Amino acid sequence: MNNKKIIFVGIIEDRLSTVDFIKGLLITFEYQLIYSNATGNIMILSNDNINLIPISMKPMEAAEVDKFGFEFDFLIINIIDSKFVKDTFLKTKFRNCDYYIINTDEDNLNLLSIESLDGIVITYGFNSKATMTISSHIIDQSMEASLCLQREIITLFGDRVSSFEFIIEIQSKNKDHIYSVLAASILSLVMGEKIQLEKTIKI
Repeated sequence: MNNKKIIFVGIIEDRLSTVDFIKGLLITFEYQLIYSNATGNIMILSNDNINLIPISMKPMEAAEVDKFGFEFDFLIINIIDSKFVKDTFLKTKFRNCDYYIINTDEDNLNLLSIESLDGIVITYGFNSKATMTISSHIIDQSMEASLCLQREIITLFGDRVSSFEFIIEIQSKNKDHIYSVLAASILSLVMGEKIQLEKTIKI
């Protein structure tokens, strides 16, 4: 992989969707997909400077991740089923990530005991307290959503991204996919992609 920076992104979710939206969004910013496994839950996305490796795991798969020795730079928690019985294993694992991107419409913050994390926590969801939220959305044959970054965030490269709003269009009628789009958008911003310069992004 040459001298490119390698970034591992762990994604904990019940359904395989966030990793696909990360792929779709980053391809619009000139990343190339250079590897995907047969199930589509592990990919390598590459640009001139970075090899990004997102790995999507179901919650019980994440419980076994220590066996493989992965050290994630980012952790995305997109558990959206309130009936899911949340295990306590996350309280002791995934302690050393640089960034935590967490869906807070569910009670996911308590999974990590965030007061003891060294990394930066960025939240998303429909709730008004989230760092990135949805100001409006329309679902017809596809979905159009206005997303709003409500607080400044710092990229991996030390740049500051101020509050702004943008429109994203996706080929889906599943409202839950908005959560995956929010997570993918935050990841892209932290990676330094200039989403704020785009009026409308289509995936």
